[in-house]
Amino acid sequence: MNRLDRLPRAASVLGVLLVAAGGLAMAPTPALEMTAPLAIRGHDRVAELPGYGANGTTAVGYSDDDDARVEMSVRNLGRLPVTVHDFDPFPELLGMVEAGDDDGLPLRIAPGETVTLAAQIRFTNCEYYTERAVNRFVGATVEVERLGIIRPVEVSYPREVVLRSPTILGCPGRSTDRSFRQRMLARDE
Repeated sequence: MNRLDRLPRAASVLGVLLVAAGGLAMAPTPALEMTAPLAIRGHDRVAELPGYGANGTTAVGYSDDDDARVEMSVRNLGRLPVTVHDFDPFPELLGMVEAGDDDGLPLRIAPGETVTLAAQIRFTNCEYYTERAVNRFVGATVEVERLGIIRPVEVSYPREVVLRSPTILGCPGRSTDRSFRQRMLARDE
């Protein structure tokens, strides 16, 4: 068999490998599911309300400058291992909760394996929120890598998490006189 006879065979093998690699790269978004309710530790203003909402609610009270640890147990539902690089338990909450270090990340999760993701948070910037506001969260955002591609994955909570905004009295630097802030801003201009 000469070299020219082997060329079509090599091209077909290369084609099969490229199709297989493309199929893996185009595989569905990695899937993670929670296996237990969200746990918030080191913070004494958390209440589980099983009768509130469709599946119950976890209510979290704001306490200025307090730290807490958020833990989330997740299972890899996919057929390939994934690596978690980051997770945000309260996505799109600007300023009121600062996310700190994610403990133990990056973390590799084998198919079918269950792990606990943990992050430190701090309650902060209460002066920018009204005491009537309530922030509702139905899931977390997890940054997952599979086959060298990092993408965000939404993981639904088994029950809604509600974060109440701070009251005026629990927020340093806030006044009960609602016009006070406006007078101070006008004076500084």
